[in-house]
Amino acid sequence: MRIKTTFFVLVSAAAVLLSLTGAYAGQASRAEMQEILSAPLSQTERDLKLLGWFEQQYAQGLPVSEAEKEQYLELEARYGDMRGRDNLDNHGGPDAFNYFYMDNVAPDTVSYSWIELRGDAGATWLPGSAFTWSVTADDGYSRQKLPIGFSFPFYGAVYDCVRVMCNGLLNFTTTSQSYSNACLPASSVNAPMIAVFWDDLHMLYGGRTDTVVIGYRNFGGYFVVEFDQIGFYDCPNAPLKFEAVLYPNGNVKLQYNSIPIPTACANSQSIGIQQAGAAGSAALNYVCNTTGIQPANGRAILFYRSAGVPNAVTNLTGNFVAPNVVLTWTDPAQDTYGNPITIDNVQVWLGPPVTGTLLATVNPGVQS
Repeated sequence: MRIKTTFFVLVSAAAVLLSLTGAYAGQASRAEMQEILSAPLSQTERDLKLLGWFEQQYAQGLPVSEAEKEQYLELEARYGDMRGRDNLDNHGGPDAFNYFYMDNVAPDTVSYSWIELRGDAGATWLPGSAFTWSVTADDGYSRQKLPIGFSFPFYGAVYDCVRVMCNGLLNFTTTSQSYSNACLPASSVNAPMIAVFWDDLHMLYGGRTDTVVIGYRNFGGYFVVEFDQIGFYDCPNAPLKFEAVLYPNGNVKLQYNSIPIPTACANSQSIGIQQAGAAGSAALNYVCNTTGIQPANGRAILFYRSAGVPNAVTNLTGNFVAPNVVLTWTDPAQDTYGNPITIDNVQVWLGPPVTGTLLATVNPGVQS
């Protein structure tokens, strides 16, 4: 784009900072936060508006970083005890790939909203013939991968389909599984994996007389795999009902509708995500046997990558072509945490963003 030198006679590429806005999870909300920070307000007015912003984040179930939670608690202590530290959601991470988790323990930062596929005409329920078994109805995996319906980013790779394992796993690149759960990363399944409820499960031990206990559906904006009336191998007749929801931004929500765990099968599950099974691979455990937080009816767990800010533009050059300065650059494709982003527009500032002078807002793409 062309910038008139009347703004600043000695404008150069180094003097012009590019501020970018991108369309990805949490970006729009954080733009509102930046507006509060830059507005001409008193300290008290700014603090109260920030406190309201945090309340809105919680109400909408949007991820909140550790630093933001600390800031929220400081504001809370200063302006009123509306939530205490002990009431904040259970949260964990990051792992080596910057994944975090939060659940729906009060104050319900993550929402539990069960998506029922049983009886849904748009859902596909898999018959026994759709699986390869170790023993009939036991330790099986789907013969075909399930189409997700969109590109799903997970640990730096992108997948359009996933394979379901009867022991409560979703795998992207392998048919490997184990009836014996392990803490993540698990060498027995050396591949990208979502452990929805990893245990020794059996498709006929949850009360059904057939093996139609796993269904899936693509809803366009999200993809759901439901396990309905699957049972424990060692504790028959305790029907389990849980599901995984995959989103186009790479987030994974696990929901547990009914988890009646007999004493003999308690504290023997793994829930979490992993990049691979090799020692040192990125992985995040919500629970592994007795370590972590035990699942419960009505529990929702969100695994997400913290939304960073767009990376800097690349190939930025500036040339003086009287009477203009011509800037050329290439937009970023990822944010600072490696999340894929789509740039809505590029703002060109003279001086620092917000406090400098906004020269122009242009569309994305290689600019000149």
